[in-house]
Amino acid sequence: MDFYPKDTVILKQDGIASEYLHIIKKGGVKITIRSEAGEEILIDYRGEGETYGLISLMGENSMTINCSQQLKPFAPLSAFVSFTAS
Repeated sequence: MDFYPKDTVILKQDGIASEYLHIIKKGGVKITIRSEAGEEILIDYRGEGETYGLISLMGENSMTINCSQQLKPFAPLSAFVSFTAS
């Protein structure tokens, strides 16, 4: 389980891809993209019980995900899938 303080950049557009699909336990994230003109465009807010990182997990890191509130995500989904598969 990871913890991110408010205003932490968790995933960066065109940065290193995520290895996990994350489930938010408490807090929230803001998902944005940066336009070619350099403007930050809001895509979505995600909160408790929602996920983030799927597009990045699929190898396309085309969005930036910032912690909009203090964030305490659940364990990565891959840990859950591994646990349920056994």
